[in-house]
Amino acid sequence: MGIPLAFKFTGIPFGIIMNCLCALGSIYAVWLLTRAKNIMNLTSYSEFGYICFGRASIFIINALVATATAGMPIAYFMIFGHICPAILKAIGINGFWSSQSLCCIVLAIALFWFYVQKQISEIKAAGFILLIGVVLFAIILAIKVMNGLRGEFDDDYSLWTP
Repeated sequence: MGIPLAFKFTGIPFGIIMNCLCALGSIYAVWLLTRAKNIMNLTSYSEFGYICFGRASIFIINALVATATAGMPIAYFMIFGHICPAILKAIGINGFWSSQSLCCIVLAIALFWFYVQKQISEIKAAGFILLIGVVLFAIILAIKVMNGLRGEFDDDYSLWTP
């Protein structure tokens, strides 16, 4: 979620270069980690951390995995919380029914129901619904741009310079 802000401050060309360098560094780090795990003939990264750093690494690794896993639903809420009200307002629903809070509550109830079901096909359905929301958001944004409507950040944003 921070990449657009980084692009805003650095400019698009330098932002793309930084993004590519970070991606290459991440790929190399994962390659080294996987290779070391295979050389030591271990089955999990927790075992690898235990051998390298001791007992505390098990808790650190599992806390990092839990934090990363919790980040995905937060991304759903952030994206859906911005897309859904725009769609509802575009079709003429205003007020409380198009509020960001109500949209997030509806999403929370739907995601809770999908997770309780614990079936991959239904979680895929949630991802498909989110994809439809992103596509509708892009269509609404394109219509706004074609109609010349301006947003609140248009005055202080330059595409190519920081």
